[in-house]
Amino acid sequence: MENNTNTVSTSDASVPSYHEIFAEIGRQFQARKALLFKRVLLITWPVLLFLIGGYFMKNSSFYSTLTDPQRLEFAWVVGVYVVLAMLYTAIVSFVFTIEKQIWLDSFFDKKNLTSKQSWKIAGRLFWPALWFRIRLWFRYFAIPSLVVLVTIFITIKSAFLTTTTSSHYDVVLVSSVVALVVFCIALIIYGYYIRTKLRYGWFVFLDTWGVTDPFGTAIEEMNKLNEVSRSETFKKSLVAAIGTDTVRGVVNVAIGAMMRVISGLGGAGGKMLGGLVNVYTRELNRQVTDLANISAQYVLYRFAHKQVYGTEQEVNENIYKLGE
Repeated sequence: MENNTNTVSTSDASVPSYHEIFAEIGRQFQARKALLFKRVLLITWPVLLFLIGGYFMKNSSFYSTLTDPQRLEFAWVVGVYVVLAMLYTAIVSFVFTIEKQIWLDSFFDKKNLTSKQSWKIAGRLFWPALWFRIRLWFRYFAIPSLVVLVTIFITIKSAFLTTTTSSHYDVVLVSSVVALVVFCIALIIYGYYIRTKLRYGWFVFLDTWGVTDPFGTAIEEMNKLNEVSRSETFKKSLVAAIGTDTVRGVVNVAIGAMMRVISGLGGAGGKMLGGLVNVYTRELNRQVTDLANISAQYVLYRFAHKQVYGTEQEVNENIYKLGE
């Protein structure tokens, strides 16, 4: 990021309204909806294939004809497939997360990337982005995660020891459960706070990759950009994050209800169809709401960038060379 000392006053422009944010979310979804469906299929096909295979295995005599050694070998094959499928899904999902950031950045950079180019860029950024995420995790999440594990362990251990030596074990048990619930709520609040604090991190990563150390620059830039209309932008970022998570949860509940209806139609075939639709639509819901959140945060990022540097965009040509 360029070291521009001519910081623009935050009074020069107002923070983007919710209407502007929602309008941008709609534009991004309309522009990418067909590709979204394809990317979700690319992520979920190993799980879908597993469900289809399980259906045919359950409704055929193949497994019953196997000997015990053959069943053991078959179990190993299935186990290896599950592990590889989980690894594949995690990698492809992460690459797609990078690509969604590139979609927003290239759109405003006025770079007309093809789907093949954006995917190629995301794939080539996999290792730098993974290292960037790991470093963020160690800086902001490692200690809280350790505290969580230690606290849960101590609470459970203390409750167990107390209930075996005290006549008031019911009071101790209830108190321990309440303490864990309160602690989990505090952890959720902390998680939203950190997510909002780091909301510009990936955009700074794309703007600085190949120019400077993305991690060191990101920390400095996030602190600088977060100072712009601090309370207002923080509130809108937090509302966007909580709002998209809430929509995701509500839609998942609706999907679950719909799948129960589908699964009840047509016996085993209905259950298989319900399972396939359930996996695909839940992942589609997750990706759509994630794109919505990224779009909202990017609108606020452009506003903050203009307030600090006088321009809304930082075009990093190093990123686009990766798609050549």
